Amino acid sequence: MDAEINLEEHYALLRAKLGDAGLTAEEQLAVAGEFIDIAFDLKRPVDLRQAIKFMRNIRRPDLPPGGNAFLDYCIGGAFANLGILEHYAEEVPLQWNSDSWEQRLKHLRCAVRNEDDFVALAPRQQCASSTISVPR
Repeated sequence: MDAEINLEEHYALLRAKLGDAGLTAEEQLAVAGEFIDIAFDLKRPVDLRQAIKFMRNIRRPDLPPGGNAFLDYCIGGAFANLGILEHYAEEVPLQWNSDSWEQRLKHLRCAVRNEDDFVALAPRQQCASSTISVPR
């Protein structure tokens, strides 16, 4: 049986790694992806915004095959999570035309556009991204 992971401690470690200049682009993306998931679980919109900013600065040419699509998938997911947290914090109906939802759609569309990168995504990620209509 695995030892129980303390979410707050793991989150603090990921936060520290976000600023680590010694990580490769692939490692930065992995850390940011996990950070986004936990920031949502802990309901921390400020940290989601920080992760989005961080991911937008990852050097795309340095990513492995599939990395660009995964990066856009993660940014889109972060914006979706941000929209959900904003919705619950403000107790208003979801605004499909809000900036967070528009950014989500933009990044998921970008994830689908490059077919070589897109096929490298896990099937679940492909499904989540491809449900967004993409003009070609």
